[in-house]
Amino acid sequence: MTDNLDIMTRELIYSDFADLIISHRLKGTIEDCFASLERMGDISKKEWKLPDYQDNINMIRGCIQVLQWFTTDNYEHELAEVKEYSLSIGEMF
Repeated sequence: MTDNLDIMTRELIYSDFADLIISHRLKGTIEDCFASLERMGDISKKEWKLPDYQDNINMIRGCIQVLQWFTTDNYEHELAEVKEYSLSIGEMF
């Protein structure tokens, strides 16, 4: 039974279906992180949220990096948007 489960798991992991699951999850994470950044608002007025703000920016960039490996989609819009958020941190200092 375990051998059959291992075989089925390997077939799923190395299929295009697994790539679709991963890319869908990463795209959802990007959306969630952008929503968190939007909820945080103007970071210059809430310095205590700076680590959370930066974590969301880093997560978006990381997800985009992996998506660029998994897909042929263009993420220029998302990269430009995350750059805007990143620049707001630079303006604080």
